[in-house]
Amino acid sequence: MSAIPSSFASRTASSGALLRAVLGVDAALSLLTGILHLAAGSVLNELTQLGMPLVTESGLILVAYGAFVAWVTWVTWVARQATPSDRLVWLLIVAGNLGWTLAAAATLALVPATVTALGKAYLLFNMAYGLVMASLMFAGLRRRSAC
Repeated sequence: MSAIPSSFASRTASSGALLRAVLGVDAALSLLTGILHLAAGSVLNELTQLGMPLVTESGLILVAYGAFVAWVTWVTWVARQATPSDRLVWLLIVAGNLGWTLAAAATLALVPATVTALGKAYLLFNMAYGLVMASLMFAGLRRRSAC
C-alpha cells in the first residue's frame, strides 16, 4: 500500500500543467497575432481603421511578448524544468494580459469616429482575451499553491 494517496499524487503531478498550458497558448496566440499585424497590417487597418501606427506597434509588442512567454513556456514545459515562479507569472499577468486589456480599453475609449464596427469589436475581443488569460493563469497559480 502506498503512503501517498493517489489523488494527492495526481494533483501534484498536474499542479503546474494548467499554468504551463495557458502560457503555451498565450505565447502561440500572441506570436501569431503579432505576425498577422506585421505581415497583413495594411489589410487589418483597412478593415478596422485603427491606424497603421497602432497596428504596427501592437504587432511589435505582441511578437516581443509572445517570444518572452514562449521562452518561459519552453524552459518550464519542453525542457521540463520547474513551473514558473509566482513572481514571473504575476509579471506576465499584470504587465502582459491585464496591461493589454487596459490598453485596449483606453484605445476603445479614445478611438476616432472613423474606426469601423469591426475595429471596435477587435478591441473588445482583445480586452476579453487579456482578462481570460489572466484569469486562467490565476487559476493555475491557485491550483499549484493548493497542492
